[in-house]
Formats: sequence, C-alpha cells, structure tokens
Amino acid sequence: GGRPAGDLRSLAAALREVVGAGATVVNISGAVCLPADQAATEGAPLRSALRAAAVADVVVVAAAGNVDSGGCAPDRPDLVSLPGWEDGVLTVGAVDPDDRPARFTVRGPWVDVAAPGTDVRSLSVDGGTGPPLDGTSFAAPLVAGLAALIRERRPDLTAREVVDRITG
Repeated sequence: GGRPAGDLRSLAAALREVVGAGATVVNISGAVCLPADQAATEGAPLRSALRAAAVADVVVVAAAGNVDSGGCAPDRPDLVSLPGWEDGVLTVGAVDPDDRPARFTVRGPWVDVAAPGTDVRSLSVDGGTGPPLDGTSFAAPLVAGLAALIRERRPDLTAREVVDRITG
C-alpha cells in the first residue's frame, strides 16, 4: 500500500514548471494506478501538461510503477499506471540482473522499455551508500540519463526522434 506523494494535479503543475524553466528531459519517478475510466478523467490536468511538454519538445520519461505501491496490484487488469499510460511518455519498467521483468514491475502495453531496477545502490544522507533498493523509480532515471546524453550529442533531434532512438 501506501498513498502516493502528491497527486495528479500537483504532478501536472510540477511538469508545467520544469517545462517552463527550459528542461529538455524530465524524469518522473512516481506512478499511481487507477481504473482506465477513472484515469481518463482524473488524468486530464496531467494530459494537458504532457501536451504542453510535447509542444515544447521535451522528452518525458516515467516509471511504470511498482506492484503493491500507489494503488498498483497484479490481479487488477483494469488498472493503468499514470503518468506512463498517457500518450507522449517514455514509460520504463524494471528488469532484474538476468534481464527478466522484475517481480514488482507494473506491466502493460504502455510500457516502452525496461532498465535495471533491482538491488540498486544509492547514496545515503549520512554518507556512503544505503541498503540496496528495488523499483521502477530507479530504472526510469537510467533511461532519462540516456535521453539527456542523446540530446547533448544530437541537439538537432526532436524529442520524438530521441525516444525513437531509445525504443527502436
């Protein structure tokens, strides 16, 4: 369980803020799962912010979500993951060290790519590294970093072309 941090409106506002500040690649390491009909209505502000990001030629990368977090459940095929379910998002699932889908990764036809997301080491507030972490929230930044490197190397490419290089 657990409740997601913020909500879809605050996520939409944050996305508009970073796009307005000139970001060319945005990582969203958060996801919430809802029934598709509810996502279609409650996701309207986010969909609008994503359209603005597309117009601004921004690559938006998002975590696919983790089962048993943010309302995501393995036995609910009616659920979709936001923001990844929305058009114009490069949605990232997680794989284990054997390149198999991680047990916790949310699956769906909207998931575009996968990256390592198990036993990830992260810096600790107290210095050094903390315990190993699992989650699509750790896989998505790897793909966002790749998008940023592509944009740096090939600034002439559109956001869509950057995404196509990653997914193609």
